Amino acid sequence: MGVGVQGKEKLVKIDISGTMTEVDHQGDATFNTGKTGNISAQKNSKLPFQTEAGATVTFTIKKERPMLAAHTALIAAGSTGAIIAAEYADYTTGGESHSGDVQVTMGEESTGVEGLLEQGVTLSFVDDPVAGVTA
Repeated sequence: MGVGVQGKEKLVKIDISGTMTEVDHQGDATFNTGKTGNISAQKNSKLPFQTEAGATVTFTIKKERPMLAAHTALIAAGSTGAIIAAEYADYTTGGESHSGDVQVTMGEESTGVEGLLEQGVTLSFVDDPVAGVTA
């Protein structure tokens, strides 16, 4: 029998100068395979098929001063459209991982009077992410 996986155990890492580095102060994340199942109905049959919009990981970061290396790298990649390597994984042995090259999109930044600055981040996989198991 296995152990349930909690959301806080799945983290994003990005490539910074050849080293996979955990993104600091991550909030809730959503992984979407980008695949949707469909059925095409004909007069005398039905055919299943998939559409593919592309896999994404969407999450938030809380900002810190001075800026952290991972946040600086995400903002730079989001500004230039650069493709970087990323991984979304449960880093406990036997956990699930999804990795590949991504394009970064920085979303809205919330700047309430109270609380910390928070900004949305979307990682869009260039190809289907490689699914794996953490060693």
